[in-house]
Amino acid sequence: MAKRKLHEMPTLDATRRDMIQFEPSRAAQERFNPVLQAVDGETDDVVNVLGVIGWPEWAGGVEAKAVAKRLQEIGDGDIVVNVNSPGGDFFEGQAIHNLFRAHPGQVEMRIIGIAASAASVIVMAGDKISIPKTGWIMIHNVSTIALGDKAVFRQIIGDLEKFDQVSADLYAERSGHPHRKIVEMMDAETYLSGTEAVEKGFADSLMASDKVKADAKQSATASARQLLKTAAQKGGLSRGQVRAAFAQLKPSTPRAADEGKPRAADATGFKSGLSSLSQALTDMAGAKFEGNLP
Repeated sequence: MAKRKLHEMPTLDATRRDMIQFEPSRAAQERFNPVLQAVDGETDDVVNVLGVIGWPEWAGGVEAKAVAKRLQEIGDGDIVVNVNSPGGDFFEGQAIHNLFRAHPGQVEMRIIGIAASAASVIVMAGDKISIPKTGWIMIHNVSTIALGDKAVFRQIIGDLEKFDQVSADLYAERSGHPHRKIVEMMDAETYLSGTEAVEKGFADSLMASDKVKADAKQSATASARQLLKTAAQKGGLSRGQVRAAFAQLKPSTPRAADEGKPRAADATGFKSGLSSLSQALTDMAGAKFEGNLP
């Protein structure tokens, strides 16, 4: 089927690109429930966009390269995209949006929890968008963490205006609202419940509640990961510092003969990584974790 035109991403030189960091808003993170899963989340035609945009899967997120790989595995047919994300990196969100926009088959977006910020941009690529009554869509102006002098900040202000323009164009195209109305909603950081999202044209239909479940297996891992992220952020760590610390916990790739079997080396590596993360938090932010390591 014919797809809508691709939207061009704002272009920045490499220096400024490295200066700009994106982080989900605190309010969106509070509404985000990482254990929510779609009932059909493992079928052949499904792509899952779950967690922080721009973070790797092992750290509780999704990257454009992972989405591209999944689309290649599926092929050109119709797909269902399950979304539950508090947002994240604007550039990754735009890249994922365009991947879905360019997909030859029909793209059905299902918001199983929240689609906030960069995740709401991704959702706008859908030919159909459904959301439960208890779901959320959040749109706002792009926010960033930056460091530099006044000249750098003048440049960054111009960059953020470009990002907001692209987002507003997508929301206006999808919803049918005048551009000025979308800008007002973004300025106010607007949260739309499932019912409001359908009424205001940001989604097409309400999704049955039995399409969503809580994945008990993921609950403990997701809760521990979120606890560490929250502690790091409250301690004053930047997104880059948090990612660097979490890299200490990246799981090793098991050997083919041991696939699916835990190894003593993995347990030792996890303990070492957790110790490193705890020490990194202590050194960089004064955070202190009590208790014994597993």
